[in-house]
Amino acid sequence: GLSLRGVPKAIAAKAREVLTAIDQGTQYWQLAGKRLTDWRQMIKIPVTRRYRLLCREEEDGVKPVKLLTHEAYNKLVRNPRRMKC
Repeated sequence: GLSLRGVPKAIAAKAREVLTAIDQGTQYWQLAGKRLTDWRQMIKIPVTRRYRLLCREEEDGVKPVKLLTHEAYNKLVRNPRRMKC
């Protein structure tokens, strides 16, 4: 699964809530998630004001890829070649 090591405890707890909701069948858009404009299979879901959960839509559902700070997410989206997933 997704590693939450090094993430503040409160952020990790919130991320687990989002992951549990996805596992239970909640749609990403019900969690304020959105598809990336240039990378349609990728979905960003806000965890807090400062953190984003990046997921990939696959045939069997939405799979978490990475938990990022908002700053790291912005850098990644500006240069998607940095994504190793």
